[in-house]
Amino acid sequence: MGSSDGANTPMMLMGSAMILLMTPGQAFFYGGFSRPGNRLNVMMMSFFLMGLLGVLWVVIGYSLSSNTGFGSPCIDVSFKATIQLDDSHDTFMRHGVAGTVGALLRRMLASMALVPGDSFPLSATILEESGHFGLFIAQLQAVTLTYGFVALGTAIILSILGALMPMRFSAEEEERGLDFVAHGEEAYDPMTN
Repeated sequence: MGSSDGANTPMMLMGSAMILLMTPGQAFFYGGFSRPGNRLNVMMMSFFLMGLLGVLWVVIGYSLSSNTGFGSPCIDVSFKATIQLDDSHDTFMRHGVAGTVGALLRRMLASMALVPGDSFPLSATILEESGHFGLFIAQLQAVTLTYGFVALGTAIILSILGALMPMRFSAEEEERGLDFVAHGEEAYDPMTN
């Protein structure tokens, strides 16, 4: 047996394949919400976007979100350092920012044909009366309300958990690495270098 780098490459490839297998399910899910004449179109857009986003991630996203070693701006790392955010898996930068931008820009691209009044009466009324900017403002209010709700819920949960158990590891354990301390995993052991 050869030596392993500890990163479990087969598991990463299997996880990526499982994510790609979710695309047909997503296509059928969104297709079920559309009118019968538009179902194939909605399903094909799901598959097209899967391919397009894969290409965009390789061309643009990887260099912006990870330190590739090619002098990339590494936006999420510099932003997290600025606000002192401890987000080891980049959850907020990947999902929070992407979800917020998607939620806001989705309404900017809406058309009356895609926002029927019988299915989405409030959105159709706002689009008719205020245009795309009105939908953008309504979506911005919804996103702001969602962030407030999540922040309040998180604060309540953390205060309850903080009263029941310690919420931080010791400085020595953090220095050693939480993957190793918490569950014995280590891809690249910093203590052996």
